[in-house]
Amino acid sequence: MYAEFKRDIIQGTFQPGEPLSEKGLANRYKSSRTPVREAGLRLQKDRLLRIVPNRGYFVAQITLQILNDIYEFRSAVECAAAEIAAIKGASAEAPTTP
Repeated sequence: MYAEFKRDIIQGTFQPGEPLSEKGLANRYKSSRTPVREAGLRLQKDRLLRIVPNRGYFVAQITLQILNDIYEFRSAVECAAAEIAAIKGASAEAPTTP
């Protein structure tokens, strides 16, 4: 549920500032409201959603700072992944001694 909801926000299915209801999201993702709440809290931590008590959920505005944070995080993760792949790839290609 979280991954689908996040994908829909990132791909623009839900527009920035768009209000969303737990009931509507539960219907859309064919789940109960509890998984919607849990996903909403995670997406709020990811800064993709704003939860306003007694009003509902709102798709967050993507700011330049958020884009920069995402870029920096992604760069760090991709560099680390490339380094690990290079190390593991080099050791996998090393000849074995009988």
